[in-house]
Amino acid sequence: MGAYLSIEEAQSRWNGQFWLHIDNPLRELTPPKICQIKASYDEEITALETEQGVWYEELIYYVVARKT
Repeated sequence: MGAYLSIEEAQSRWNGQFWLHIDNPLRELTPPKICQIKASYDEEITALETEQGVWYEELIYYVVARKT
Protein backbone atom coordinates (compact mmCIF):
# COMPACT_ATOMS: atom_id res chain seq x y z
CA MET A 1 0.00 0.00 0.00
CA GLY A 2 1.19 3.48 -0.64
CA ALA A 3 0.44 6.91 -2.02
CA TYR A 4 2.16 9.92 -3.53
CA LEU A 5 3.00 12.68 -1.06
CA SER A 6 4.03 16.26 -1.63
CA ILE A 7 7.71 16.98 -1.03
CA GLU A 8 6.84 18.76 2.22
CA GLU A 9 4.78 15.81 3.50
CA ALA A 10 7.48 13.32 2.54
CA GLN A 11 10.25 15.29 4.24
CA SER A 12 8.17 15.68 7.39
CA ARG A 13 7.76 11.89 7.79
CA TRP A 14 11.00 11.85 9.79
CA ASN A 15 12.03 14.69 12.09
CA GLY A 16 15.66 13.62 12.45
CA GLN A 17 15.29 12.17 15.93
CA PHE A 18 12.52 9.61 16.18
CA TRP A 19 13.45 6.03 15.37
CA LEU A 20 11.64 2.94 16.64
CA HIS A 21 14.43 0.91 18.14
CA ILE A 22 15.04 -0.06 21.73
CA ASP A 23 18.69 1.06 21.50
CA ASN A 24 18.17 4.20 19.43
CA PRO A 25 21.69 5.33 18.42
CA LEU A 26 20.39 8.79 17.47
CA ARG A 27 20.01 9.65 21.17
CA GLU A 28 23.80 9.73 21.48
CA LEU A 29 24.35 12.27 18.69
CA THR A 30 24.81 16.00 19.10
CA PRO A 31 22.12 18.37 17.76
CA PRO A 32 24.39 19.63 14.93
CA LYS A 33 24.98 16.03 13.79
CA ILE A 34 21.23 15.33 13.86
CA CYS A 35 20.64 18.45 11.72
CA GLN A 36 23.25 17.20 9.26
CA ILE A 37 21.56 13.78 9.02
CA LYS A 38 18.11 15.38 8.59
CA ALA A 39 19.44 17.63 5.81
CA SER A 40 20.89 14.59 4.04
CA TYR A 41 17.55 12.79 4.43
CA ASP A 42 15.69 15.75 2.94
CA GLU A 43 18.09 15.82 -0.04
CA GLU A 44 17.49 12.12 -0.70
CA ILE A 45 13.71 12.62 -0.55
CA THR A 46 13.96 15.56 -2.97
CA ALA A 47 15.89 13.36 -5.42
CA LEU A 48 12.95 10.91 -5.43
CA GLU A 49 10.35 13.53 -6.38
CA THR A 50 8.35 12.94 -9.58
CA GLU A 51 5.54 14.90 -11.23
CA GLN A 52 3.04 13.09 -8.98
CA GLY A 53 5.09 13.68 -5.83
CA VAL A 54 7.17 11.29 -3.75
CA TRP A 55 6.01 7.69 -3.53
CA TYR A 56 5.44 6.65 0.08
CA GLU A 57 5.01 2.96 0.57
CA GLU A 58 3.62 1.47 3.75
CA LEU A 59 4.65 -2.05 4.60
CA ILE A 60 1.71 -3.89 6.08
CA TYR A 61 1.66 -7.50 7.17
CA TYR A 62 -1.65 -9.31 7.01
CA VAL A 63 -1.84 -12.41 9.16
CA VAL A 64 -4.57 -14.96 8.71
CA ALA A 65 -5.02 -17.77 11.21
CA ARG A 66 -7.47 -20.51 11.86
CA LYS A 67 -8.13 -22.21 15.15
CA THR A 68 -8.32 -25.98 14.79
